[in-house]
Amino acid sequence: MELFSWYQNELIPTKELKINFTDDITGQLRGFRIFTACVRFGSNKKIFKRKKHIKRLYKSAKSIKMKSPYSKTDLNKIIDSVVEKNKDYDGDIQFDIIFSGGKTSSDGFTPLGLSTLIILSVKPFDFPDKFFKEGMKLVTFAFQRPFANVKYTFYLPAIFAHLTIVKDQEADGIIFVDPNDNETILEGSSFNIFMINSNDQILTYPLNGKILKGITRSIVIKICEKFKDLEVLEQSFTKNELINSKEVFITSTTRDVMPVTNVDGFIINDGKPGKLTMELREALIEFRRNSN
Repeated sequence: MELFSWYQNELIPTKELKINFTDDITGQLRGFRIFTACVRFGSNKKIFKRKKHIKRLYKSAKSIKMKSPYSKTDLNKIIDSVVEKNKDYDGDIQFDIIFSGGKTSSDGFTPLGLSTLIILSVKPFDFPDKFFKEGMKLVTFAFQRPFANVKYTFYLPAIFAHLTIVKDQEADGIIFVDPNDNETILEGSSFNIFMINSNDQILTYPLNGKILKGITRSIVIKICEKFKDLEVLEQSFTKNELINSKEVFITSTTRDVMPVTNVDGFIINDGKPGKLTMELREALIEFRRNSN
């Protein structure tokens, strides 16, 4: 069964979706575009943590002076129609809700009017089973995302890293480290990162404007503190601390909790997914199952 997306006030089969370039020069040519990626899991008819995704999207728009195309109320009505149209699809659906810059003024940069809404309905990325069974191999890359609290579609540094260092080291992804010291762990290309130290404390970088506030990041912290009685420290840590930790894992909407067993060639936890990591993964899946 085909999936349906939304563009220019109509539902369109995703495979037939075409974006009008001249109506969206600011988005397509200048990269003035933000989004949130949310998922309807399996036969569940609701998008997981939809309100949080929408809240973050509008907060992102406000912080970069982007004019939202619809009010929250009207956007939610449109999302309802997209979800309803895809209700019979058997499987997970990722809805990329995009605010794209729209038309531009004569200076070639200043947006004219409201941004453009695109809701792209697709099958989520199918990550290899070995990532969950054996853990990921990640490499560090010195870079800090500008406007890091905004979820935008600019991934050039991450793509460049995948074409170079990730490819050269036969890794699975990258971790951004602070370019000011080349040591402080920030976040991944599209995920947040956690480590577990020798005292079984869970560390993740704080929300100080240098990383994105991930939806799954927040949920995992809640699970750790409320359901698992685990101590979570939102504080910075170094690459050296990371490679000498007991366990490492990443979080994102499409990955849930995913173990990491190798960073820059250094083996974590004897190269096996950590016990607590996998417990948190199961706890997150159970939390999601009981949330809707």
